[in-house]
Amino acid sequence: MLRRVGIGLVGVVAALGVVSLGARRCDGPLGPIPGGVLRSGEEAAAPGDWSFASELREIELQLESPPRSRIVWLLVHAGELYIPCGFLAVPGLKQWPYQVEADDRVVVRAQGKRYAGRLARVRDPELQAALARAGAEKYGFGSSEPDPEGTWYFRFRGR
Repeated sequence: MLRRVGIGLVGVVAALGVVSLGARRCDGPLGPIPGGVLRSGEEAAAPGDWSFASELREIELQLESPPRSRIVWLLVHAGELYIPCGFLAVPGLKQWPYQVEADDRVVVRAQGKRYAGRLARVRDPELQAALARAGAEKYGFGSSEPDPEGTWYFRFRGR
């Protein structure tokens, strides 16, 4: 019985590995599985005001290095685009925020358009507090108080 369970687990892990590698060849993520380079959609200059995106629940984010994409939440505050990243209790699960700090070049895709830009981590406590409140209101959970170790926020700027 234990042998069958072990063989089954190995099979599941192998299948997930194959799906993950295959997803890297896709135009964007496959649900929660990171995907490849965002290729489709019209290239557009980053807007000066992101208010049009405030009602969106998710957008796609691709890092330049490594060139992988994922689905992320977004916040629009004072017309600017912010991408929150909440860390789960599983250490090492999310690597992209650390990768952004090493190479800040990104592409976001929203409503069929691709915007090249850069992400900068927000370190201002007052802005973090405003974003924490906006995130709690928009997504309905989390704390309205900033937790710089539990949630990072990144400001998007066009290139």
